[in-house]
Amino acid sequence: MMHYLVKVKNETPLVINYSSGNYYRSLDYIPSSSIIGALKARRLTEKKIWGGEIREEKIDLYLTDAYPSTTQEKQLNPPSLVTLYKKNETDDYFVDGARVIIETYQGKKKWGEEVIRLKKGPRNWFMKNGNAYPIQIERISTNILKLDDELKIAYQETKNNEKTGYLAHIESISPGNIFAFEAIGEEEQLNFLLDTLKEGIFVGSFKTKGYGLLKLKDYSEITEKEKPKNSLYTLDFYGNVSYSYFQEIKSMLKNVIFESIGIEKRKRLNYNEWVIDYTIRSGSVLIAESDRNLYELETESIIKSDGGKIVINHPIHRL
Repeated sequence: MMHYLVKVKNETPLVINYSSGNYYRSLDYIPSSSIIGALKARRLTEKKIWGGEIREEKIDLYLTDAYPSTTQEKQLNPPSLVTLYKKNETDDYFVDGARVIIETYQGKKKWGEEVIRLKKGPRNWFMKNGNAYPIQIERISTNILKLDDELKIAYQETKNNEKTGYLAHIESISPGNIFAFEAIGEEEQLNFLLDTLKEGIFVGSFKTKGYGLLKLKDYSEITEKEKPKNSLYTLDFYGNVSYSYFQEIKSMLKNVIFESIGIEKRKRLNYNEWVIDYTIRSGSVLIAESDRNLYELETESIIKSDGGKIVINHPIHRL
């Protein structure tokens, strides 16, 4: 199988649905399931299958979730990475504390010799000169008229003798942002992905109003270079890594010297059915010893974790 880093740009406002009543505030990332769903819809259109019995269309691709990035970035950067912090509040960049944790554990630094502050970093970031700089996402607030899906008239519902639902209040991601994700699959499937993205796909809410148009910005092949086995590994959790896969990973570790793991309950649409599961919060970190070469997890985790990835010894850690 081949492995690509893919970057897309939202050409129109983007609303990845997080709603409460008539208020829609977009998430700041694109779940892999949204991209896969758009690819399935395109495949069904090509086969001229419209309406009738709902059927499952298989896409043999494994994707990570797509988070904000830059045109220059060469790798995925875990959002909300817990080991990032500012040494000085006046700095416009963030440094990483993983190396301090490891050197303290190894006895190279005394306990308390250098103070680090966990969970103080940016949500989305890019790397420059060994430091992390925040990526700012601009949003647009607007109101739109909601239409009934069948009658195509102003949608309304009555609660407690009060009619509501005419307007939707939307906080969308403004056009022009870059999102990056990784994709693994056979060449034919990856070509289908790239060709479809060149034409453009619609994801998220309000697609019929022109929201959520994504187009290919750039892509590059990731070559699987053999990396030497280490005695100590830093595991960063990117995107939605399933809790069951996290438990599988922990069984591979011999000695955990640092752990900062958050767990989230997630509700997602799997083709035509809502599914509730538990995932590891993006930006969680494990530092551990292992007898296994954990670099193998970088590819394996994309295949097994349904949108997430385990990043081993990210360059921000300077290990």
